[in-house]
Amino acid sequence: MEALPAIIWDNIPRGAQISCPHIERSCTTAFYSDRRLGVSELVAVAASTVHLFTGNNIAPRGDLASRALTARLEVDRHDPENRPFEHPDPIAWTEANRGKILRALYTILLGNPALRPGSNAILETRFKTWWRLVGSAVEHAAKQHADHIAAGKMDAHATCKAETISFKNLFLSQEQDDEESASLADALIALVAKWPGQTKFKATDVERMVNDHSEFASDDERERCATLREFLFPTLPPNQIVTAKATGKRLKRHIGEPVKAGDTTLILKAEPDTHTNVLAYFVEARRDAASR
Repeated sequence: MEALPAIIWDNIPRGAQISCPHIERSCTTAFYSDRRLGVSELVAVAASTVHLFTGNNIAPRGDLASRALTARLEVDRHDPENRPFEHPDPIAWTEANRGKILRALYTILLGNPALRPGSNAILETRFKTWWRLVGSAVEHAAKQHADHIAAGKMDAHATCKAETISFKNLFLSQEQDDEESASLADALIALVAKWPGQTKFKATDVERMVNDHSEFASDDERERCATLREFLFPTLPPNQIVTAKATGKRLKRHIGEPVKAGDTTLILKAEPDTHTNVLAYFVEARRDAASR
């Protein structure tokens, strides 16, 4: 409501996985509406504020993973606050060089090929307008910089690396690194190994699988059982028996939820059995077009 350009959520606990439905919604809508605290009044405000999270080894989780980018700062000493700084007071330096910084940023934006007349650039990422105005401009500038280094046109003392940027790939990588997506992918891989080629199975079949503690099971079968049990029932003790009804409820949560596993997209699907009207599940595996 204060129309702040940015909010910094500082000192997030080490290793935290960040997920918040309200922030997730504000990332993909132009206006955010909610009840004002303390009164019975609904307010709507512009959702243009950028949310920044800082912490050690933190990451977005769930729906926030596809709406966030991670900037990782690597250090090679235990007391990075005591390393030598080129600009000991970065805020004062930024204010003193504000004109130069803005000129450089506007130069990057004005060089954007996606805004040239007749450009038919395919809009990438889920943030189409942002990518057309900003993302594609940064990608283009990074490519020009890399080309200059490759051609030997840069100062020999320059320390900048020749790296290109693809925000599309950065967002996809962020989703693949998400713990929830990775766990679902592992669970679907276990199901495909047990029931390959879109073979149908029911909740009772999965229930027997996760409850199987037979000493005659192979190492692969034990690993598949542990993977599924850990994903479907992460808080249950290892020896507690689960029911088919509980298993079915957990499986239904992930129907139609695509996840990446290498160059393959896995999707859990279900359809009612024509005789018993009980849901029959199967895993659809699709190779990505780029890998064919």
